[in-house]
Amino acid sequence: MATGVVPLATAGQARADDAGASGTAGRPGDAAQAGPRGAVSTSWTENWESGFVTGNGNLGAVLYGRPESPVVLVNNSKLYTSQYSPEQRTIAETAAFVPQIRETIKDQGYAAMLDWSFQQSKAHGLAPDESIDYHPGLFLNCSLTGADQASDYRRAENFETGEVTTTWQGTAGSFATKAFASRPDNVVVIQFTGPGAGALSATFSLGPVGTKQITPGPAQGPDWIGFHNLYAPGNGGYDGVVTFRTRGGTLAVDNGTATVQGADEILVLIRIERWRPPQTGGVDELARQLHRLPADYNGLIGPHAAVHGELYNRVSVDFGGGADRGLTTDALLAQAVRERTMPKALLEKVYDACRYVVLSASGDLPPNLQGIWNGNWSPPWHSDYSADANLQLAVDSTVSGAMPELMEGFFSLIESGVPSWQEGATKLAGCRGILYPARMQDQGTYFQQNHDWQWFNQVSIAGWLGHYFYDQYRYTGDLRFLRDRALPYLKECALFYEDWWVRDADGTLRSTPSFSYECAFADNATIDFAVAKEVLTNLIEGCTVLGIEADGVARWRELLTHFPAYMINTARTTGGTPPPNWQMETGVKAVADGSLKEFIEPNMLEFPAHRHLSSLYPLFVSHEFSPEDTPELWTAAARSYEKKIRSVGESESHYRMQASLCAARLGRGDDIWNFLTLMAADSVFHTSLVPSHYDNLNVFNVDASGGIPAVLHNALVFSAPGRLDLLPALPSALGTGAIRGILARGRVTVEELVWDYPSGTVTATLHSGTRQSVELSLPPGLSDVALTVGARRRQVGPLGTAGRTGTRVTLPAGRTRVALSFTPIAAPPTAVLLSYGATATASSTRTSDGDVTPDKTVDNNSSTRWTSDYADNQWLQIDLGAVHSLTEVKLNWETATARDFAIDVSADGHTWTTVTNVTGNTASGWMDFPNLSVSGRYVRLDLITRATSYGFSLWDVEVYGS
Repeated sequence: MATGVVPLATAGQARADDAGASGTAGRPGDAAQAGPRGAVSTSWTENWESGFVTGNGNLGAVLYGRPESPVVLVNNSKLYTSQYSPEQRTIAETAAFVPQIRETIKDQGYAAMLDWSFQQSKAHGLAPDESIDYHPGLFLNCSLTGADQASDYRRAENFETGEVTTTWQGTAGSFATKAFASRPDNVVVIQFTGPGAGALSATFSLGPVGTKQITPGPAQGPDWIGFHNLYAPGNGGYDGVVTFRTRGGTLAVDNGTATVQGADEILVLIRIERWRPPQTGGVDELARQLHRLPADYNGLIGPHAAVHGELYNRVSVDFGGGADRGLTTDALLAQAVRERTMPKALLEKVYDACRYVVLSASGDLPPNLQGIWNGNWSPPWHSDYSADANLQLAVDSTVSGAMPELMEGFFSLIESGVPSWQEGATKLAGCRGILYPARMQDQGTYFQQNHDWQWFNQVSIAGWLGHYFYDQYRYTGDLRFLRDRALPYLKECALFYEDWWVRDADGTLRSTPSFSYECAFADNATIDFAVAKEVLTNLIEGCTVLGIEADGVARWRELLTHFPAYMINTARTTGGTPPPNWQMETGVKAVADGSLKEFIEPNMLEFPAHRHLSSLYPLFVSHEFSPEDTPELWTAAARSYEKKIRSVGESESHYRMQASLCAARLGRGDDIWNFLTLMAADSVFHTSLVPSHYDNLNVFNVDASGGIPAVLHNALVFSAPGRLDLLPALPSALGTGAIRGILARGRVTVEELVWDYPSGTVTATLHSGTRQSVELSLPPGLSDVALTVGARRRQVGPLGTAGRTGTRVTLPAGRTRVALSFTPIAAPPTAVLLSYGATATASSTRTSDGDVTPDKTVDNNSSTRWTSDYADNQWLQIDLGAVHSLTEVKLNWETATARDFAIDVSADGHTWTTVTNVTGNTASGWMDFPNLSVSGRYVRLDLITRATSYGFSLWDVEVYGS
């Protein structure tokens, strides 16, 4: 499968954290002192993205910089720039033009419609284009006397307390900093200590504002520095105060700089507050508030650590990290890149870090694209709330990760936008209900549009967000939340659907205009009806539970009968000329391969190489598809998934997360492992273990922080009302392990799930909030299973018609222990990279293209490549030097990829066994061929047909085995 194309960091290539801006003052791999629940590094960085993070949900802080000149970046979750007054942010009134929009699509196509529609929006009240950026709150620049020429440097994030610590030896002696963002006191607290009594001297100043959209207003007092900064008129501003307390020594503040001389200790307190009219802010009052806090680091961190730790320590994992848990994060990340593997200790730390990031960035608002941390004045995609994948992933594991109360920020943000979204539905579309804006900031109220992203691009997003309202009820059983918040929100979504759709001549509903994120415009995007079906189905179920809305239930049921059926690529729905009116320039012609269509229309183009998996919403979000209830659609979705992972040539974390969620639902645990391994090997994780959006630490982004736990939770426990599947998609690399404390739908807590396949045992302790009957599905692939539930032996039998086995049990309110034994399953042999430095030969080499010899495919350097002559029927052969048991082959294609090729294996170079055939390929980048079971010394690529007019060209060939 193709799972990314950005070149790898090679074994000798510096990680981007450290390139040109870091120093190492310790031994990489030194044992971590703070235990397994944290990150530890022995190198510093001058890049904020690679700093260590802390947060209380509303304030976030990043600590980075050289030891003698550290920088503290502080963010507030509500800081967004503005260019215009609120009165200028009008919503266009285009409802009267919707019929003409639809007629233009039919007569001239989407391209003409987009031009015409945008002109009407501009002529009828569209607000001026405005860049609204999430921006830094402040940069506190520190200079510590005698802290230079550092040695024994060590920095750590403690996930259990939220504390970031740094220690080192400078020219004057020992130095240390400690920092955290307090939840009880809403303040960032930093403690500096130095070589000894009276030996700590430092200066502190604030960095400049980096955008003309903010009017700075510096301020200071006897023991503090700060500001009263203003946005565009009518938008208010934000205040910030940094106070200094010393034990011993002297403190002076002059011209925005605080100077401390001869202190034993310096305590710094930082708070930033956003204010809006009619408020006027007040930096002096903010300073007074901070003065009321105790000048006692231990006294401040104690209450915070109790609150933070209670939330964080509800869940833990054991994936077999063993002694490697004592390695630094530097060492584990370097090992991942060097060996192209996911060390189990690193996976544990990544999982722990993901929950830490989500906890630290969840407060009055949910995590945005960068969580709560940002050091850029013009951040990628404004670092706001993008809701066609990113926001959803950020919160995807919050509830199953046993932190359901942290969803309050998400629900509050969405609900705060409802009045504006109602206005947008009315003015833009002429509909009741709600229409989600193109983007959201801290209030979720502004309709931003441009030519290619107009208001009708997002008709399904409000309903997608509604998934999380109803899922909150399914996990918690909170009937008050269902009645007062989930159902009212879903009703607003349903009202829009009732008014928005038109009907074809036979009464079937049509969604027009329609858009499948983010690849194409055409009528009837599959995701539009998939989301709407989930909204209406949940609405009907919830109202029935409460015995309300009988008329509405009848109306919604009737509406569902007019939905178009999902469409599959068959001989009947493919082969014709694609309709000319759709804007689908990047698509490929569909073939009758049985996959699910992106749009519910015949002969439409397909988008297997696109990074979004929108059409698979019924598989990985709503779980509408199942092998028992919808076998044909289940198979079609699986084929679409297979096409995606073989075709996508991008490395976005949100793609890998959505694909992994599909893999979890399909029971493909080894696909999950491959995605996680790619992320580790291709340098997605910063030293803090905050992920990036792309490989090679490109764009600080937290999509994967919410996504990775969600993937693992679904792989280990899949839950639905009345159903619990144990280990449905366990990667074979995780033959032993445990997870404790996660939540399942139906008010079930998985207090403990422990598995040991080599010993043939799985045990689980379940705590149900109510007495209930559930189908308990056992892990697939087991034989001679003996099952005990409570104190009773249970008969294991088929569940449904799709191969699941297990039993139906009644869980009492309280704790139930489940135990099963089975024929042991040996752990797979540890796979190692066999091809590095092997002998590589080829049928030809295009020497006029430069140094492109075959050996470049096995040099562990993804910036070098082999290129053949510009002809079909070529070959590339790798001699591994001896016969090995081979388990996996990975290919990294340059743009000049192969359309048709085979991979053959031989023990003697004469008799060959074909292990895979690929036909019709157009993708470049990485392709993965796992789960091989063959022995051989030689691996040959038979390159039959080129996909371009150039030769065949490969960056890397990797052969794994034992």
